[in-house]
Amino acid sequence: MVPDVLGLVVPLLVLTGSFVLIGLKGWSNHKLKMREPPDGDNERLAEAVQRLHDEVAELQERADFTERVLSEVRSRNAIGPGDQA
Repeated sequence: MVPDVLGLVVPLLVLTGSFVLIGLKGWSNHKLKMREPPDGDNERLAEAVQRLHDEVAELQERADFTERVLSEVRSRNAIGPGDQA
């Protein structure tokens, strides 16, 4: 009697598990598609990223300039005021 029950239960479990896995796959694919921006948004996002990249590059140039100016001022002050007669 037990083998007869197992012979019926195991295929039902396999079939049910298959349906559950197929449903989970469809659900996860749907969630992934919902994360992707619509086609028109990709171009806008690329432009926004480029603008941010340009702004960061400009800020980096300004920081480099400021560091150079500060190092020049420090090197002048390190030498001292010179001869005062």
